[in-house]
Amino acid sequence: MREPLFMHDPRLPATAHGFYQSEFAGRRVVGHDGGMPAFVSRLLLILELELVGLFVSYNAPGGGLPAE
Repeated sequence: MREPLFMHDPRLPATAHGFYQSEFAGRRVVGHDGGMPAFVSRLLLILELELVGLFVSYNAPGGGLPAE
């Protein structure tokens, strides 16, 4: 689930079975955001540190995303 399934161009982030590839704090991560009008969640898996992941869920009026 962590390996790229599709990418428009090798210079752009890829999609991997529902996870999106990106960079966070200088490390390659895969994850997914989601939410409803009253809360937002984010899951990040840090690929270089095989057993490290982060899941955050919080109340957010209007469904706003956190600042990067």
